[in-house]
Amino acid sequence: MKRLKEANEYAKSLLREQPDANDAYVAMGSANYIIGSLSGGARFMLWFGGIHGDKKLGMEQLGKTIDGGRYLQPFAKILLALAARREKQDVMAQKLLRELSEEIRKARSTPRSMQKRWAGSFLRRCIPKIVRQQSTLRKKTSSSLPMD
Repeated sequence: MKRLKEANEYAKSLLREQPDANDAYVAMGSANYIIGSLSGGARFMLWFGGIHGDKKLGMEQLGKTIDGGRYLQPFAKILLALAARREKQDVMAQKLLRELSEEIRKARSTPRSMQKRWAGSFLRRCIPKIVRQQSTLRKKTSSSLPMD
């Protein structure tokens, strides 16, 4: 719980400095959801320690990361899908996981991955040629050097 509170404070300070840093809502949203999911007695004890949580607010904060997050958007989708499934919101969970699956499929066919594939096939074809050229070069240079 100490780490959740610490992460929450870091997220709040980041949002004070950069209000558009929607990735910070992952820490706040997950902390709010986890604490809000605890039993009433456990939440009551944490309340004395200054730790508060709300499941609905946590899910909304995770949604903010999904809508405007830059780095943690896929992670927020996973967390929100799990939370939605737990809250018996199966349609939302399926929608989020389907979107995530599509994003992964698209990422596999991005130009960067295609470049890696092309570079791999290029290297497989060219490396033997380069090795042969270097060995013939060595033979030529070693034969042209005078022997003592």
